[in-house]
Amino acid sequence: MPPKSSAALLDYSVDFTGWLTDTGDMIESGGVSATVRTAAGFSYDLAVIWAEPFSGTQAVVMLASGPAGTFQIVNVQVITQQGRTCTQEIIVPIIQETEIVDLSTH
Repeated sequence: MPPKSSAALLDYSVDFTGWLTDTGDMIESGGVSATVRTAAGFSYDLAVIWAEPFSGTQAVVMLASGPAGTFQIVNVQVITQQGRTCTQEIIVPIIQETEIVDLSTH
């Protein structure tokens, strides 16, 4: 995944097209969730702002904050209209060149 600064509010997409090929199935409306596995309980942890399906086979996740100079692991899970579930792990590098953004102050 492309790197982000702690200050950036960026969206990342995860493509599930290959997994859904020839199933006739699509990601359910509201069927996307994301969890930051590397969260340590700090207000400056990488945070999921929202997660939504896009064009039936992709998940889009909006991320904010994150400790500078780290690699953050995010699990993106989808549920399909036919009840299938799949989780993809993404790794988001947080660049060190900017200050850490504390979400509790916004």
